[in-house]
Amino acid sequence: MFFSDTVAFKWQMIETFVEGEEYDRSHIITESKWLEDHIKQGEIGAQEEYKHYKFNFNGNGQLEVISNGFTVKM
Repeated sequence: MFFSDTVAFKWQMIETFVEGEEYDRSHIITESKWLEDHIKQGEIGAQEEYKHYKFNFNGNGQLEVISNGFTVKM
């Protein structure tokens, strides 16, 4: 995967979920406090197209990224 213009990322082995989130899927986290914090602190503008992406790896960890998009390269 290639993330364009990434401003934040984190990997963790523990699992945390929001309501409705599945343990083995990718998600766009809406109403993300993490994304909101980056906007409030001026790292990205409120009008920019950044999203909080979260990838859950079925009990093997989670990757979270704030980026303005990604592509899957095979």
